[in-house]
Amino acid sequence: MRRIASLCIAICFFCAVAPLARGQSSAAFFKDTFEQMLRNDPEYATAVGRHEYDDRWTDWSKSARDERRRFFEQRLGRLNSTQVGDSAQDLLTRRVVRYDFESRLEAWELDTHLLRVGQLFGFHNMVYTVIDLMPARNVRDYENIIARLRALPTYVDQNIAILDESIASGLMQPRIVAELVIQQIEAQLKQDAEHTELLKGFRAFPAAKNSSRHGRSYMTTWLPLICRTSVPPTVFLP
Repeated sequence: MRRIASLCIAICFFCAVAPLARGQSSAAFFKDTFEQMLRNDPEYATAVGRHEYDDRWTDWSKSARDERRRFFEQRLGRLNSTQVGDSAQDLLTRRVVRYDFESRLEAWELDTHLLRVGQLFGFHNMVYTVIDLMPARNVRDYENIIARLRALPTYVDQNIAILDESIASGLMQPRIVAELVIQQIEAQLKQDAEHTELLKGFRAFPAAKNSSRHGRSYMTTWLPLICRTSVPPTVFLP
């Protein structure tokens, strides 16, 4: 949440920053940086109302994590090596963005390994948070929800691999935190298709869509398939 808030503050100043070196304006630099951050973190894109990436999850494979870290290191290096102007607004923009990127890099291993297990922002709860933020207004929105639900097994497998890394490195939460998270997961496992919040959008399927050819297809074909293959209790089982 700290990172989201700091980035939102930075975006407010992007349009007024002075030119960077090598012919690229500061506005273009920050816009390109922000767009790449959205591509790298689809859940964040959903949270800020950008829905181009609603059909996928962040790639948590080791190679993708390393690539994202290099991205922040490179962008921070470019920011530190350029002149952004002398106005108070220019200097504030640079200070906020630098703070955000430096904080991310300093806490990289902590965020990746320790905080994946947590009662509030653990990876098991982020699934529910992100699905809840997704719009459910038209066919494309429902296709995105379906795609994300069907991609959950890969998301879970990648997070389990991170937990294995955490155990190997000794970077783990205290027992009490792990036990409370297990209780949350056990509660999720007890949910069926009629009660899980992951399918809330389908239970409130718009009447106009439900009466259409696409609506009938989703309700009679896709929804039963999702219930059987992609949501708790099946997705969190070994």
